[in-house]
Amino acid sequence: MKEELNVKKDAVGFIVDLFNDIVQEVEDERNKGLFLQIMQQLQNKMLPARNDLKWNNNYKDIKTNFIEKFKDYGLRIKEVIRAYKINNQKIADIMKEISETSLIVFDLKKKVDSEKFRAMQ
Repeated sequence: MKEELNVKKDAVGFIVDLFNDIVQEVEDERNKGLFLQIMQQLQNKMLPARNDLKWNNNYKDIKTNFIEKFKDYGLRIKEVIRAYKINNQKIADIMKEISETSLIVFDLKKKVDSEKFRAMQ
């Protein structure tokens, strides 16, 4: 009985840590709006643990009905957020590189008269 309670405690601790990690990942104001719907879905996945599950029930039922499902969903969400952040940083780096690239080069020492300039155009 005590061992089963320890297993339940560890599983619940993992779920809480996973949820907190995800919340912390999207805590940035720029990301909150983007991941709002995902966070609402994640909270909805947590509802059975708060409302319906009886933690004194058989651990096997809790594991199959809640813990494994939430763990899989939470890990997928965490991976999506991580991939978004990595790719968003790559885009920012590329945009910075583009903004620092000169599109037109002027040779200030070269003088061209107006007729020759018109011909070059």
